[in-house]
Amino acid sequence: MIRRDIITPDRRPAWLLIPQIAHAELAGNLAEVWRLDALGSAEVAADLRMAIHRHDDGWSDWDTRPGIDPKLGRPVNFDEMRLADSLAIWTRSIDEAVARGPLVGYCVAGHFTRLLRRFDSWRRDRALEALAREFLGRQEGNMAHWLVDWQGAKGASIDGMGADVARRGVSYLQFFDAISLWFCCADRMEPWKADLTDGESWTFSPSAGLAQGCQEVRISPWPLTVDRFNLTAGGRAVLAAEYRSTDEMLASTVAPELTLSWHLRP
Repeated sequence: MIRRDIITPDRRPAWLLIPQIAHAELAGNLAEVWRLDALGSAEVAADLRMAIHRHDDGWSDWDTRPGIDPKLGRPVNFDEMRLADSLAIWTRSIDEAVARGPLVGYCVAGHFTRLLRRFDSWRRDRALEALAREFLGRQEGNMAHWLVDWQGAKGASIDGMGADVARRGVSYLQFFDAISLWFCCADRMEPWKADLTDGESWTFSPSAGLAQGCQEVRISPWPLTVDRFNLTAGGRAVLAAEYRSTDEMLASTVAPELTLSWHLRP
């Protein structure tokens, strides 16, 4: 879940709680119209787009009833989770993804293993390190099997282009995940450059103001297959306060469904 600072129409501080599944859907909707020529085939691109759309499906229970930080009394943001909770949710996401196909599972597992390797906190705690390394070993073993399954089904060489395309698919998933987080996590007023691992980059330049609640964002160079495109993400708005329980926090809802929107153009 994403906890975004907002102000209510009557000027009270509040949080917009955006489900991880909604954030993933925004990423997937953008991927649907993004040129993915480097992946080589429409079938591979379709699997990747599925992975992007569904990569956070394991969050459904947490999104519905987000946990409360016992010290700060606020709903826990996705990057404030206990490692054990994150790993359980990521495992569910991977399990659901691989049911949609081996390449879908490979990309989602690759996304979460790369995320975990970027973290430092678990490396300083023996118990957390054991949890992290068990997850990494299990999922990287699964990825090797799923890659063989996918390549065998497609007739690709295990050591050839198929493996390179699969790894590039993971990079694309992380790329669209980062773009969606940029949109969802906070108001943006400054340009931002989104980079792919091979050196490609695009600049997102938000407008200074909102027009009827929809912010205009220009992208350069233009990467989409359409001339204009709209994105949305929604969530529950609750008052910013110190809470003792999830039920108490949900009872402070000021808008059960509040939608953000962006208009993309060259």
